Amino acid sequence: MNLGVDGLSLPVREDDLWPPGHLLQLLGIRILGFKGGSVKGAAAFLIILTRDEMIVKGYRGSTLDIGSDETTSLYKDGIEFFQEGSDYILRKHMGEFRCRTSDISKVLLGKFGAGTKLVAWVNDADGRERKVLEVILPTFLPKTIMMVANRAADEGLLDRSRVHGYNWHAWPLFRKEVERRLRQALPGATVEIRGRVLDDAIFMKLVR
Repeated sequence: MNLGVDGLSLPVREDDLWPPGHLLQLLGIRILGFKGGSVKGAAAFLIILTRDEMIVKGYRGSTLDIGSDETTSLYKDGIEFFQEGSDYILRKHMGEFRCRTSDISKVLLGKFGAGTKLVAWVNDADGRERKVLEVILPTFLPKTIMMVANRAADEGLLDRSRVHGYNWHAWPLFRKEVERRLRQALPGATVEIRGRVLDDAIFMKLVR
């Protein structure tokens, strides 16, 4: 199914929300802390979650300017997913860090000032828990999430807010979907989600 068509109908298939083979693909645009070897000096990150691995690709920078009105206009309906060879907003790949999902002990998606942060911990070889990732996510969400949220708002399933910003209505859907995917990949880990999360009954009307 092409989520870009005007004929988008709800609910959508869960596998249409993310790139093939990915449970999640998230963009980190500001580093708070990272222990991932060769990508320590990166300024932006592509975070990919599969059932077996968390992959963090580091980049020297991003063309995403959060404070720009032009950027807001370009990305208010969401950010396209990264594909190799595409003209994307990430610049100069530096390297990557991988860890097995079975080693991840805890993940937090929560507020950090005016932004949202993603934090992950793993259990190392001697059983001690250590933080391996802490980044800020952009205020712009994946385009697929925005399209579903916008259609849901058009159909009266989600409320928009002019006061709180264009994609205020999409964040509860995003948090619910991220939580669901994390629990699929990390059944033995602690998953903590902070902020407004979409009600299960409404979520099931949007995603199946």
